[in-house]
Amino acid sequence: MATTAQLTKRYGAAYPRSAAFETRWLTMYKFPDWLKPHFATAYGGQPVTRIWMNKDAVTPFEAVMRELVDTGRIKEIKTYDGCYNPRLMRGLNAPSVHSWALAFDFNAKQNPLGKAPYQAGMFTREFVAIWKKHGFRAGADFGAGRADSMHYEYVALAVK
Repeated sequence: MATTAQLTKRYGAAYPRSAAFETRWLTMYKFPDWLKPHFATAYGGQPVTRIWMNKDAVTPFEAVMRELVDTGRIKEIKTYDGCYNPRLMRGLNAPSVHSWALAFDFNAKQNPLGKAPYQAGMFTREFVAIWKKHGFRAGADFGAGRADSMHYEYVALAVK
């Protein structure tokens, strides 16, 4: 799993975010036809058909989506709540993995920061296991008081 130092070494500092970072590392991932009818709406209620994300996350993200569709677990996603957002982690003085467009949030209202995971209405263990199988770290595993069950971050990449 990549650390903040390794992410900074690979992609550059989280702040200030530069046009060079966006040009080199980001892509507008447009949903393939097989995913469009299954995916959630955005926080504002609009259908989501694309996500601005780090190029390194595209293949693992698509693998997760494919498995979620194939297993029917995609239905657990009700809202898409963001990916690329250069900022500090809430309550901490460290950059969020969102700063490098390697983190995805879903169902934010049902899975708020600090709420213990796997309660009624939240993501199931099976759903979380699919993300982890494909190299994502699940916010549900962040520990007591810091659980962030809406959050999935791709930090299993080989940092060069």
